[in-house]
Amino acid sequence: LAINEIEKVAKFPKLYVYALYFLSIFSAYIASRHLKFFYSLPLFYYLILSMTTLRLNDPKKGLFDISVFNAPASVSMTLKNKQLTITGEAATDWINSIKTVSRNYDEINEIDISQLQNSDERQLSATIESLQNEIILFDAALSFNYSANESFKRVADLVRKIIDSANKLSRPVKILIKGHTDSTGQFKDNVYLSLERADYVAQYLFNSGISPEYIAIKGMDAPVKKETSLDEQRYNRRVTFNVQ
Repeated sequence: LAINEIEKVAKFPKLYVYALYFLSIFSAYIASRHLKFFYSLPLFYYLILSMTTLRLNDPKKGLFDISVFNAPASVSMTLKNKQLTITGEAATDWINSIKTVSRNYDEINEIDISQLQNSDERQLSATIESLQNEIILFDAALSFNYSANESFKRVADLVRKIIDSANKLSRPVKILIKGHTDSTGQFKDNVYLSLERADYVAQYLFNSGISPEYIAIKGMDAPVKKETSLDEQRYNRRVTFNVQ
């Protein structure tokens, strides 16, 4: 049993492995005392095999196996002069894990991840861009929109992904929802209407389970230049998103 345990953890930190190695020696010695020498030979054979496995990760032999870190397929690693260089792309969890686990090995004094991209950061940037390209349109003088369910669902999904990615990266995030109106009517009335439109979208997100701590709303802060077409008017009656 001790030998089997050694084979399972042969690439774990040395102290633990060598403790099991000593236990296997003791077990083999006891077996040789109580069994015929012939029957104890397999124990010694597997003992030597386990010892060989241990020496594969001995830095003095220059055969340290970096596959112990279970790198994803998108990552390349090289070990030279006790510096582990990692390139490619990996998730935050794996990057944090290797930073911690590598400290257990004498073969590694330094880790270079300057050429390693964080896939969570890339995903966060892409999701932010997608949200900031979203626009929810409103009809004239209305602060609600019952016909844009797909847009609302898409926005809620993007907001959730941004919050999850930001939390994983330990980054603060605030999503600003800004309402707009067309040039029709009094400016003070339009400011109120634009704020109501932003609040309408925010309430949908809250009802979808998104915490208010990540959301801020804002109305228009300047009069809109008079439009030259109905399409321009319709476009100005919108809600937009900005991630801060």
